[in-house]
Amino acid sequence: MRILPVLFFLLFAATTSVAQVVSLELSVKGVYFKVGANSTVTIPSSSTTTNNLTSGNLIVSDGGTFVTEGDLVNAATANIQVGGVLNLKKGFINDGTASIELAGGNVGTVEFSGTAVQTVAGSSVTEFENLHMNNANGLNLNTAAKISDSLIFTSGIITANAMLEMTGTSESFVTGAGDNKYIDGLYRRHLDNSVNYTLPVGKSGHYQEAELLINSSTGLSYVDVAYTTSTESVPGSGITVNGINVSSFLNYGYWTLSPDAVTSVNYNFTGTSKGHTDQGNDQDYYALICDLGAGWQDIGTHSISTQTYTSTEVTAKRPALNTFGSYIIAHLASDLYNAPPITNELMIKGATAYFKVNDGATASVHASTTTNNTNAANLVVSDGGTLVTEGNLVNAATANIQVGGVLNLKKGFTNDGTASFELAGGNVGTVEFSGNAAQTIDGASVTQFENLHMNNANGLNLNTAA
Repeated sequence: MRILPVLFFLLFAATTSVAQVVSLELSVKGVYFKVGANSTVTIPSSSTTTNNLTSGNLIVSDGGTFVTEGDLVNAATANIQVGGVLNLKKGFINDGTASIELAGGNVGTVEFSGTAVQTVAGSSVTEFENLHMNNANGLNLNTAAKISDSLIFTSGIITANAMLEMTGTSESFVTGAGDNKYIDGLYRRHLDNSVNYTLPVGKSGHYQEAELLINSSTGLSYVDVAYTTSTESVPGSGITVNGINVSSFLNYGYWTLSPDAVTSVNYNFTGTSKGHTDQGNDQDYYALICDLGAGWQDIGTHSISTQTYTSTEVTAKRPALNTFGSYIIAHLASDLYNAPPITNELMIKGATAYFKVNDGATASVHASTTTNNTNAANLVVSDGGTLVTEGNLVNAATANIQVGGVLNLKKGFTNDGTASFELAGGNVGTVEFSGNAAQTIDGASVTQFENLHMNNANGLNLNTAA
């Protein structure tokens, strides 16, 4: 008898299994939770709150990184110490130890890098070392905080509903600020002499950078910095800067600095305005105006060299101020800059002296300046070169003028030197008379032109043979 094999089939009903969240809380209670050097630990769920409780110690060692996708709560008597990077993706509440410095460790960084608006809250004034703002949706500071080292902007606005205080004074410590990357609200900057501080404030997406340099001070520890959007009007009595009327203020707003107790101070303030209606012209039409308690006025000394202008951004500076207040950029009715003549004479003197305009080059001499070619000197305009004299040209006894390009005369010409203007071995040169008043040719020599170009509707008086 054959025994036939029997096959058994087991059929299981299909089931669906949903993985449960292991915990909605990481609790560090009275113990140490430590991220080692060069290690990265991530709390991956945004629904998981990290609770540091009952004198717990959350430590991020030098070179380590701790990333929390959910809220981080530092409860009363608990400690957070960071020598590496603490990367927060959601809210932060600190009711525990204020300082998050890792004793004996590196300067630590707390980064806010969420995908929605984040908040800092709690009863403690958190003392950050480096704060890295890296959330385009923004950070709401609902509890005061301090920064001892760097404020680093990659993206996002810090809305300071409570005071954000930068306590480090050895350098500016601000990097990356710009449009949509600044502080809006309560901002305090501690100061030292001879450090140029960047004050990264702004409004409505526009970065309104200010710079502050304390030249000297007595009793000054900090200033509170604010930017106010406002369309300010020029006082009815008017304001002048170096005798030029102020026509308007840039219509976006102004800066205000409010110090603590200060006995004496000398400082420079620079503001850069954005978001205003373009007033046109160039940098010489702009100046910084101050309100130091008695309304908008021209206070201090305006320098023509410290302004810059583009159609979207204007920078203005006022040095050596002695009282703090408010600052706004003004547009002026006319140009503040009048170029003074450097000299009233261009002298070419001596047989070894050559003033030469090279091929393809153009040189111009100011209208109030007389060009004196004297003592056997040589004024040479090379082939393809152009010399324009707005003032008189005098070729003294024994001196030489040689033209292979163009000598363009706008005023009088006196020749007591060599008669010929020929440039030996050069092209045929041209002397053009193109003034806007009648011109004259004088002197003891009978000038020998090659080409003479008459280009003056007011005429040329030939008082000496040529």
